[in-house]
Amino acid sequence: MTVSERFLKYVSFGTNSDESSDTCPSTESQLELGRYPAEELKSIGLCDI
Repeated sequence: MTVSERFLKYVSFGTNSDESSDTCPSTESQLELGRYPAEELKSIGLCDI
């Protein structure tokens, strides 16, 4: 994956917050954005993410 493709993937996640939420991050899509690069890093051999 090129840098441009990776950037476009990252910005495709909807990360609007939910002001009525008591959690942080406040939406599932924010959690999904956090998990995506973590999985990428695991796939190249990193383990303490």
